[in-house]
Amino acid sequence: MSACLKKYLPQDTKIINYATYQVKLKLLSDQINFDQNYLGMWHPKRYQKLLMGEIPRLTDDKNGYGPQGKGFISHVDIPTAVQNAYQQLNQKYPELNRPSDNLSAPQKN
Repeated sequence: MSACLKKYLPQDTKIINYATYQVKLKLLSDQINFDQNYLGMWHPKRYQKLLMGEIPRLTDDKNGYGPQGKGFISHVDIPTAVQNAYQQLNQKYPELNRPSDNLSAPQKN
């Protein structure tokens, strides 16, 4: 969300990102699960899909949401280690990558 805010707010605005709480995961029968029931949490698989969909969206290229793509957000620098981890996970779990919604993209003239 901060990449979207940075696009519209003055540059000197300080945006603070933080996790409101933390959960723990465990591997049970080759499936990732929470270590306990957390009120209001989706299944871990949904979070995996959300996270795997963020890297292509944050990537500032013709397919991403940055200035070189759809123009929804400001440029985001993605660390090489994160890009590499994404590539490895995407190769192993391609079903977790959710494509972006091209219907909501602004039309470029």
